[in-house]
Amino acid sequence: MSFLCWVWVLDGLIPSGRKSNEVVGKLIVDGANGVGGEKLQVYKEDLELNGLVIEVQNTGLEGGVLNEGVGADFVPHMALVHKMTECFDESTISDTKLSDDYPCRIGVQTAYANGASTDFLKQQGLKVVFTPTGVKYLHEKSSKFRTTECCFGTIAISKLINQAVGDALSGMLLVEAILRYMGWSIHRWNELYHDLPSRQLKVKVVDKTSVVTANAETEVVKPLGIQEASNAETANHPKGQCFIRPSETENVIHVYAETSLQDEADRLA
Repeated sequence: MSFLCWVWVLDGLIPSGRKSNEVVGKLIVDGANGVGGEKLQVYKEDLELNGLVIEVQNTGLEGGVLNEGVGADFVPHMALVHKMTECFDESTISDTKLSDDYPCRIGVQTAYANGASTDFLKQQGLKVVFTPTGVKYLHEKSSKFRTTECCFGTIAISKLINQAVGDALSGMLLVEAILRYMGWSIHRWNELYHDLPSRQLKVKVVDKTSVVTANAETEVVKPLGIQEASNAETANHPKGQCFIRPSETENVIHVYAETSLQDEADRLA
């Protein structure tokens, strides 16, 4: 379904009697100085006619460098919000009974999804399975199930959004539709669970292929000794987990660390 179709049907997705005064306010979108912010401006009036007021910041129309200090990549990697923008991250929202006809029973994640989201999905009664990092792997795994949710920024629902590329604009409206259907404010959604503190780093290397992983990139099998050292250090931190994987596009190694405290996550990484 195209983004324009989402604009037209957004209000129609909400059954009568499901609208709530709790769903109020303005959606502030960080365009990261990319093409999405400019495109969103085109549909702003149509969205407002459907009851969704949007303010787009960092559109790129007045200059600015793509993804410099803004955007989704900046927020999870640095755990910071751009000084001029209120951002939201549509990582995951889940209900074990999305509808009477299609109960949600499977959650598909990468190991780099926050551990708090994994715990939350399990508490809702979902079976969580993991894949290597990348939308193509998430979609391949999720397509094996009738109804599934990929909790790494992409919700794979056939014919609703383009799961092949992530499709952030349509995904944004899908989240808005879910919140309206549930009668939730974004604040109530945010209280479902709280992410554990984490840190992501990149380490430049001469040859990224020297690092080989297994089990959905959760274990390093080459070089020998790295995984054992990581396990020993991770065991010293409450709720700790740490993963290392080679990049698919750059000659770097990605490091992800997560613990109960931010300074410990920084040290672990």
